[in-house]
Amino acid sequence: MSPETMTIGEVARRVDLNASAIRYYERIGVMPPAPRVSGQRRYGQETVQRLGLLKAAKRLGFTLEETQLLLAAEAEGEPADQMRSLARQKLSEVDALIDQLMEIRRLLLGATQCRADHLCDCAVLADPAG
Repeated sequence: MSPETMTIGEVARRVDLNASAIRYYERIGVMPPAPRVSGQRRYGQETVQRLGLLKAAKRLGFTLEETQLLLAAEAEGEPADQMRSLARQKLSEVDALIDQLMEIRRLLLGATQCRADHLCDCAVLADPAG
């Protein structure tokens, strides 16, 4: 094995992913298929970088489809514009989720203060409108 290529296990350890995840990314087209040497997949440093981008995009909440758009933009030399556009959309989604979670938090705090003996007597649980 030459120093510039790695097995799937080596790549998986470097990027802290399961080898099955790497195979899955190849199967769905997010990662290009790896060349094989004696039947084993062989990967270069570019694979480690691409998987790092995949993990970062996932951490930011991007879907695989959105991540594919980012990677395609990277290949076309326009990654920053695509990333900014997707990030603006994702911020709107996150803001809506934060609002929803804050409402849930408010209701849960109300539930902690309920002193009723029965659930139906607790205003937070009895009021279907919340």
